[in-house]
Amino acid sequence: MQYPKSVAITWQTSFDQVGEAARRLLRRVAWLATDPSPESLLEVLLPIAAGEETDPFKALAELDSYSLVKRAANTSSFTVHRLVQEVTRRGQSDRWPPAALIEGLAWVNAAFVGDPQDVRNWRVLEQLVPHARAVAGYADRVGITDPTAGLLSDSGTFLLEKAVHGDAEPLMRRALAIDEASFGVEHPTTAVRFNTLAHLLQATNRLAEAEPLMRRALRCCIASVGIEHPNTQTILGNYGELPRAMAKTEDEIRDSVLPLLQQR
Repeated sequence: MQYPKSVAITWQTSFDQVGEAARRLLRRVAWLATDPSPESLLEVLLPIAAGEETDPFKALAELDSYSLVKRAANTSSFTVHRLVQEVTRRGQSDRWPPAALIEGLAWVNAAFVGDPQDVRNWRVLEQLVPHARAVAGYADRVGITDPTAGLLSDSGTFLLEKAVHGDAEPLMRRALAIDEASFGVEHPTTAVRFNTLAHLLQATNRLAEAEPLMRRALRCCIASVGIEHPNTQTILGNYGELPRAMAKTEDEIRDSVLPLLQQR
């Protein structure tokens, strides 16, 4: 173990003294990032066992009183030290994957609402993206695919909109790989992932890489949900702009899109 034995002893002493609701909350936040967590997360309720404490803010206050979390004095947020998180994660060996990881994934996913492309949602989502990336990363490593792929994709889309392309791309590629394996290349969800990655490639001026991905996305959506579906229309609009960005003529644009439309 990469921390002093005294840390584990201190953690165990404190952990033994808090109630079950506080323990469950600590197990869950152990799978988040070390970045500040908004207390608004506590408003997202998960199923609880009969007779269990139902006030998550009381559980947070209890953890704070034992220094297992640290609440910010001037913002509605809290942090957990990385060593506390590590010891807590290592203690969750009763089942695999740990129930708290599954809960944490569902917890952050339920909180991650709003279109990442809408700037009005950025204030909320910006606080959640580090935690979405962390918990989805842990879930991916143990083979949990849903809602892991969606969280990775949404986080990547948010980072794309913020022009943090280097961080966005691996998240989008991993989301695509998960959904390709889960649903196959002809599924409409996979088509959306192709289109999202193509959009990033277009934004980073890799147009020759973007074009075949967008073509696959459009072909898949037309075949699976039809030309009138909103997803198809979105991809069609994006694809229509791509040849122009590549300085193709009007005839070349028509010739590139027409065969796909004739699949109807």
